[in-house]
Amino acid sequence: MPKVYVPNNSGHDFSHAESFGELRFVTSGTVDRFKINNMYREAVSALEDSTSDDYIMVTGLTQINVVLTSVFAVKHGRLRLLMYDAKEERYILREIVIDNLLNTNSDG
Repeated sequence: MPKVYVPNNSGHDFSHAESFGELRFVTSGTVDRFKINNMYREAVSALEDSTSDDYIMVTGLTQINVVLTSVFAVKHGRLRLLMYDAKEERYILREIVIDNLLNTNSDG
């Protein structure tokens, strides 16, 4: 079963996302948004046993999302994102294969 990496355990109820995989929290509580190197180290550590079948939940502080998705993309050559649509009250999955993106001809 895939894992769902949640950028921050901020006290929100993420239990509905458990149907997509085991929840793994990358950080917890208050995070200094300017300590990018700390976020990077935590992301690398958290994603150590990740696979390309896992998901990154897009939630919380933008900086953590940027660092976490960057590490995942470099490690696996793809992004698998889990996003919550509050209007529809459901999760939406999106996947980007990085190699395909980089090999696209931008002239057209």
